[in-house]
Amino acid sequence: MSAVAAAPPVLGRSRLPAIRRNATGFAGLVLMLVVVVVAVFAPFIAPHDPIAQDIMNRLAPPIWIGHNGSWILGTDALGRDLLSRIIWGARVSLFIGVTVVAISATVGVTLGLLAGYYGRGLDMVLMRLTDIQLAMPTTVLYLAVIAVLGPGLRNLILALGFTGWVEYARLVYGQVLATKQRQFIEAAGALGASDRRVIIKHVLPNIISSIIIMSSLQLGRKILEAAGLSFLGLGVQPPTPDWGVMVSEGLDSLERAWWVSTLPGFAILTLVLGTNIFGDWLRDYFDPQTRR
Repeated sequence: MSAVAAAPPVLGRSRLPAIRRNATGFAGLVLMLVVVVVAVFAPFIAPHDPIAQDIMNRLAPPIWIGHNGSWILGTDALGRDLLSRIIWGARVSLFIGVTVVAISATVGVTLGLLAGYYGRGLDMVLMRLTDIQLAMPTTVLYLAVIAVLGPGLRNLILALGFTGWVEYARLVYGQVLATKQRQFIEAAGALGASDRRVIIKHVLPNIISSIIIMSSLQLGRKILEAAGLSFLGLGVQPPTPDWGVMVSEGLDSLERAWWVSTLPGFAILTLVLGTNIFGDWLRDYFDPQTRR
Protein backbone atom coordinates (compact mmCIF):
# COMPACT_ATOMS: atom_id res chain seq x y z
CA MET A 1 0.00 0.00 0.00
CA SER A 2 1.52 3.29 -1.10
CA ALA A 3 1.97 6.04 1.45
CA VAL A 4 2.88 8.69 -1.10
CA ALA A 5 0.29 11.26 -2.12
CA ALA A 6 0.21 13.05 -5.41
CA ALA A 7 1.13 16.63 -4.69
CA PRO A 8 -1.49 19.18 -5.71
CA PRO A 9 -0.39 21.89 -8.11
CA VAL A 10 0.97 24.91 -6.30
CA LEU A 11 1.50 28.37 -7.70
CA GLY A 12 5.23 28.96 -7.52
CA ARG A 13 7.96 30.31 -9.72
CA SER A 14 7.79 27.34 -12.04
CA ARG A 15 4.04 27.82 -12.42
CA LEU A 16 3.98 31.53 -13.21
CA PRO A 17 4.61 31.14 -16.98
CA ALA A 18 1.29 29.26 -17.21
CA ILE A 19 -0.72 32.38 -16.43
CA ARG A 20 1.26 34.44 -18.94
CA ARG A 21 0.05 32.04 -21.64
CA ASN A 22 -3.55 32.74 -20.64
CA ALA A 23 -4.42 36.29 -21.70
CA THR A 24 -7.68 36.42 -19.74
CA GLY A 25 -6.19 35.13 -16.50
CA PHE A 26 -3.19 37.43 -16.87
CA ALA A 27 -5.48 40.42 -17.43
CA GLY A 28 -7.36 39.58 -14.24
CA LEU A 29 -4.10 39.33 -12.32
CA VAL A 30 -2.93 42.69 -13.69
CA LEU A 31 -6.18 44.39 -12.67
CA MET A 32 -5.84 42.99 -9.15
CA LEU A 33 -2.20 44.01 -8.86
CA VAL A 34 -2.92 47.55 -10.04
CA VAL A 35 -5.55 48.01 -7.33
CA VAL A 36 -3.28 46.43 -4.70
CA VAL A 37 -0.38 48.73 -5.61
CA VAL A 38 -2.66 51.77 -5.53
CA ALA A 39 -4.00 50.74 -2.11
CA VAL A 40 -0.56 50.09 -0.61
CA PHE A 41 0.94 53.35 -1.84
CA ALA A 42 -2.17 55.48 -1.36
CA PRO A 43 -0.45 58.01 0.95
CA PHE A 44 2.18 58.69 -1.74
CA ILE A 45 -0.07 58.54 -4.82
CA ALA A 46 -3.10 60.54 -3.70
CA PRO A 47 -2.63 64.18 -4.76
CA HIS A 48 -4.91 65.63 -2.03
CA ASP A 49 -6.32 64.87 1.38
CA PRO A 50 -9.32 62.57 0.69
CA ILE A 51 -11.50 64.21 3.36
CA ALA A 52 -10.44 67.85 2.88
CA GLN A 53 -13.36 70.00 1.70
CA ASP A 54 -13.26 72.90 -0.75
CA ILE A 55 -16.82 74.20 -1.09
CA MET A 56 -15.75 76.87 -3.57
CA ASN A 57 -14.82 74.10 -6.02
CA ARG A 58 -17.66 71.66 -5.42
CA LEU A 59 -18.67 69.42 -8.34
CA ALA A 60 -15.69 70.51 -10.41
CA PRO A 61 -15.60 68.39 -13.61
CA PRO A 62 -12.72 66.10 -14.64
CA ILE A 63 -9.89 67.58 -16.68
CA TRP A 64 -11.06 66.01 -19.97
CA ILE A 65 -14.33 67.96 -19.75
CA GLY A 66 -12.45 71.24 -19.63
CA HIS A 67 -11.65 71.94 -16.00
CA ASN A 68 -8.21 73.53 -15.57
CA GLY A 69 -7.74 72.99 -11.85
CA SER A 70 -5.71 70.40 -10.01
CA TRP A 71 -8.58 67.89 -9.69
CA ILE A 72 -7.90 65.25 -12.33
CA LEU A 73 -11.18 63.38 -11.81
CA GLY A 74 -13.11 66.35 -10.47
CA THR A 75 -14.62 66.89 -7.03
CA ASP A 76 -17.75 65.78 -5.21
CA ALA A 77 -20.58 67.80 -3.68
CA LEU A 78 -18.34 68.88 -0.78
CA GLY A 79 -15.38 69.82 -2.97
CA ARG A 80 -13.32 66.75 -2.03
CA ASP A 81 -10.87 65.46 -4.63
CA LEU A 82 -12.45 62.43 -6.29
CA LEU A 83 -9.19 60.83 -7.41
CA SER A 84 -7.77 60.90 -3.88
CA ARG A 85 -10.96 59.40 -2.45
CA ILE A 86 -10.96 56.61 -5.04
CA ILE A 87 -7.31 55.82 -4.28
CA TRP A 88 -7.91 55.67 -0.52
CA GLY A 89 -11.16 53.80 -1.15
CA ALA A 90 -9.13 51.01 -2.77
CA ARG A 91 -7.36 50.48 0.56
CA VAL A 92 -10.68 50.30 2.43
CA SER A 93 -12.26 47.88 -0.07
CA LEU A 94 -9.27 45.55 -0.13
CA PHE A 95 -9.02 45.58 3.66
CA ILE A 96 -12.67 44.62 3.95
CA GLY A 97 -12.44 41.90 1.30
CA VAL A 98 -9.25 40.28 2.59
CA THR A 99 -10.36 40.40 6.23
CA VAL A 100 -13.79 38.98 5.47
CA VAL A 101 -12.31 36.14 3.39
CA ALA A 102 -9.78 35.39 6.14
CA ILE A 103 -12.51 35.16 8.79
CA SER A 104 -14.80 33.06 6.60
CA ALA A 105 -12.02 30.72 5.53
CA THR A 106 -10.67 30.24 9.05
CA VAL A 107 -14.06 29.39 10.53
CA GLY A 108 -15.35 27.37 7.58
CA VAL A 109 -12.19 25.36 6.91
CA THR A 110 -11.75 24.50 10.59
CA LEU A 111 -15.33 23.30 10.98
CA GLY A 112 -15.24 21.43 7.66
CA LEU A 113 -11.99 19.63 8.56
CA LEU A 114 -13.22 18.56 11.99
CA ALA A 115 -16.65 17.45 10.79
CA GLY A 116 -15.32 15.62 7.75
CA TYR A 117 -12.47 13.85 9.51
CA TYR A 118 -14.09 12.92 12.82
CA GLY A 119 -17.79 12.69 12.02
CA ARG A 120 -19.24 11.51 15.34
CA GLY A 121 -22.29 13.71 15.03
CA LEU A 122 -20.26 16.82 14.20
CA ASP A 123 -21.05 16.37 10.53
CA MET A 124 -24.79 16.23 11.20
CA VAL A 125 -24.67 19.40 13.32
CA LEU A 126 -22.57 21.19 10.69
CA MET A 127 -24.84 20.24 7.82
CA ARG A 128 -27.95 21.34 9.69
CA LEU A 129 -26.35 24.68 10.55
CA THR A 130 -25.37 25.24 6.95
CA ASP A 131 -28.85 24.26 5.75
CA ILE A 132 -30.42 26.77 8.14
CA GLN A 133 -28.15 29.60 7.03
CA LEU A 134 -28.46 28.78 3.33
CA ALA A 135 -32.26 28.84 3.70
CA MET A 136 -32.04 32.53 4.67
CA PRO A 137 -31.47 35.14 1.94
CA THR A 138 -27.97 36.53 2.42
CA THR A 139 -29.06 40.16 2.14
CA VAL A 140 -31.69 39.70 4.83
CA LEU A 141 -29.11 37.96 7.00
CA TYR A 142 -26.64 40.83 6.57
CA LEU A 143 -29.32 43.37 7.41
CA ALA A 144 -30.31 41.44 10.52
CA VAL A 145 -26.74 41.19 11.80
CA ILE A 146 -25.98 44.86 11.14
CA ALA A 147 -29.31 45.88 12.69
CA VAL A 148 -28.20 44.17 15.91
CA LEU A 149 -24.56 45.31 15.85
CA GLY A 150 -25.07 48.72 14.24
CA PRO A 151 -23.45 50.19 11.10
CA GLY A 152 -19.71 50.71 10.82
CA LEU A 153 -16.58 49.19 9.33
CA ARG A 154 -15.96 46.66 12.12
CA ASN A 155 -19.56 45.45 12.23
CA LEU A 156 -19.67 45.25 8.43
CA ILE A 157 -16.63 42.94 8.46
CA LEU A 158 -18.15 40.79 11.22
CA ALA A 159 -21.48 40.52 9.40
CA LEU A 160 -19.86 39.47 6.12
CA GLY A 161 -17.19 37.28 7.72
CA PHE A 162 -19.31 35.21 10.04
CA THR A 163 -21.99 34.61 7.43
CA GLY A 164 -19.56 33.54 4.70
CA TRP A 165 -18.14 30.46 6.41
CA VAL A 166 -20.89 28.16 5.11
CA GLU A 167 -19.45 27.81 1.60
CA TYR A 168 -16.02 26.89 2.94
CA ALA A 169 -17.44 24.42 5.45
CA ARG A 170 -19.51 22.54 2.88
CA LEU A 171 -16.67 22.49 0.36
CA VAL A 172 -14.03 21.29 2.83
CA TYR A 173 -16.39 18.76 4.39
CA GLY A 174 -16.97 17.06 1.05
CA GLN A 175 -13.29 17.21 0.12
CA VAL A 176 -12.22 15.67 3.44
CA LEU A 177 -14.74 12.83 3.12
CA ALA A 178 -13.21 11.90 -0.23
CA THR A 179 -9.59 12.43 0.82
CA LYS A 180 -9.58 10.51 4.08
CA GLN A 181 -10.53 7.30 2.23
CA ARG A 182 -7.35 7.36 0.19
CA GLN A 183 -4.61 4.89 0.91
CA PHE A 184 -1.92 7.33 2.01
CA ILE A 185 -4.22 8.67 4.75
CA GLU A 186 -4.83 5.15 6.05
CA ALA A 187 -1.11 4.44 5.85
CA ALA A 188 -0.26 7.54 7.88
CA GLY A 189 -2.67 6.46 10.60
CA ALA A 190 -1.33 2.91 10.59
CA LEU A 191 2.21 4.27 11.07
CA GLY A 192 1.10 5.99 14.27
CA ALA A 193 0.62 9.56 13.09
CA SER A 194 -1.70 11.58 15.32
CA ASP A 195 -4.99 12.91 14.00
CA ARG A 196 -3.60 16.45 14.14
CA ARG A 197 -0.59 15.48 12.04
CA VAL A 198 -2.71 13.60 9.52
CA ILE A 199 -5.05 16.57 9.11
CA ILE A 200 -2.32 19.22 8.81
CA LYS A 201 0.34 17.27 6.91
CA HIS A 202 -1.75 15.02 4.66
CA VAL A 203 -5.42 16.07 4.40
CA LEU A 204 -5.10 19.86 4.23
CA PRO A 205 -2.37 19.99 1.52
CA ASN A 206 -4.57 17.86 -0.75
CA ILE A 207 -7.58 20.19 -0.50
CA ILE A 208 -5.75 23.52 -0.34
CA SER A 209 -6.24 24.18 -4.07
CA SER A 210 -10.02 24.15 -3.64
CA ILE A 211 -9.73 26.56 -0.72
CA ILE A 212 -7.58 28.93 -2.78
CA ILE A 213 -10.08 28.90 -5.63
CA MET A 214 -12.99 29.52 -3.26
CA SER A 215 -11.13 32.42 -1.62
CA SER A 216 -10.27 34.10 -4.92
CA LEU A 217 -13.87 33.91 -6.11
CA GLN A 218 -15.33 34.99 -2.77
CA LEU A 219 -13.02 38.01 -2.53
CA GLY A 220 -14.70 39.88 -5.36
CA ARG A 221 -18.17 38.94 -4.18
CA LYS A 222 -17.54 40.15 -0.63
CA ILE A 223 -16.09 43.43 -1.88
CA LEU A 224 -19.23 43.94 -3.98
CA GLU A 225 -21.52 43.05 -1.07
CA ALA A 226 -19.64 45.41 1.24
CA ALA A 227 -19.98 48.22 -1.30
CA GLY A 228 -23.71 47.50 -1.55
CA LEU A 229 -24.21 47.68 2.21
CA SER A 230 -22.16 50.87 2.40
CA PHE A 231 -24.28 52.27 -0.43
CA LEU A 232 -27.34 51.68 1.78
CA GLY A 233 -25.68 53.42 4.71
CA LEU A 234 -25.18 50.21 6.69
CA GLY A 235 -21.45 49.73 6.17
CA VAL A 236 -18.57 52.17 6.16
CA GLN A 237 -19.66 55.56 7.42
CA PRO A 238 -18.68 59.00 6.03
CA PRO A 239 -16.26 60.72 5.82
CA THR A 240 -14.18 57.54 5.38
CA PRO A 241 -13.51 57.19 1.63
CA ASP A 242 -15.36 54.07 0.53
CA TRP A 243 -16.45 53.28 -3.01
CA GLY A 244 -19.97 52.26 -2.02
CA VAL A 245 -20.45 55.41 0.03
CA MET A 246 -19.10 57.53 -2.82
CA VAL A 247 -21.58 56.05 -5.30
CA SER A 248 -24.40 56.81 -2.89
CA GLU A 249 -23.22 60.37 -2.24
CA GLY A 250 -23.23 61.16 -5.95
CA LEU A 251 -26.83 60.17 -6.63
CA ASP A 252 -28.27 63.57 -5.77
CA SER A 253 -26.08 65.28 -8.37
CA LEU A 254 -26.06 62.50 -10.96
CA GLU A 255 -27.63 64.53 -13.76
CA ARG A 256 -25.17 67.43 -13.61
CA ALA A 257 -22.13 65.66 -12.12
CA TRP A 258 -22.22 62.07 -13.33
CA TRP A 259 -18.57 61.46 -12.47
CA VAL A 260 -19.17 61.55 -8.70
CA SER A 261 -21.02 58.21 -8.80
CA THR A 262 -19.79 56.73 -12.06
CA LEU A 263 -16.04 56.77 -11.40
CA PRO A 264 -16.20 54.99 -8.00
CA GLY A 265 -18.60 52.50 -9.57
CA PHE A 266 -16.05 51.87 -12.31
CA ALA A 267 -13.41 51.25 -9.62
CA ILE A 268 -15.66 48.61 -8.03
CA LEU A 269 -16.20 47.03 -11.45
CA THR A 270 -12.45 46.91 -12.12
CA LEU A 271 -11.53 45.20 -8.85
CA VAL A 272 -14.40 42.70 -8.85
CA LEU A 273 -13.86 41.87 -12.52
CA GLY A 274 -10.15 41.30 -11.91
CA THR A 275 -10.71 38.98 -8.96
CA ASN A 276 -13.40 36.99 -10.75
CA ILE A 277 -11.35 36.54 -13.92
CA PHE A 278 -8.30 35.49 -11.92
CA GLY A 279 -10.45 33.13 -9.83
CA ASP A 280 -11.83 31.51 -12.98
CA TRP A 281 -8.29 30.99 -14.25
CA LEU A 282 -7.27 29.39 -10.93
CA ARG A 283 -10.25 27.05 -11.11
CA ASP A 284 -9.33 25.94 -14.62
CA TYR A 285 -5.66 25.67 -13.73
CA PHE A 286 -6.20 23.39 -10.74
CA ASP A 287 -8.73 21.23 -12.63
CA PRO A 288 -6.77 18.31 -14.12
CA GLN A 289 -9.35 17.94 -16.92
CA THR A 290 -8.88 21.50 -18.19
CA ARG A 291 -5.35 22.44 -17.06
CA ARG A 292 -2.92 22.65 -19.93
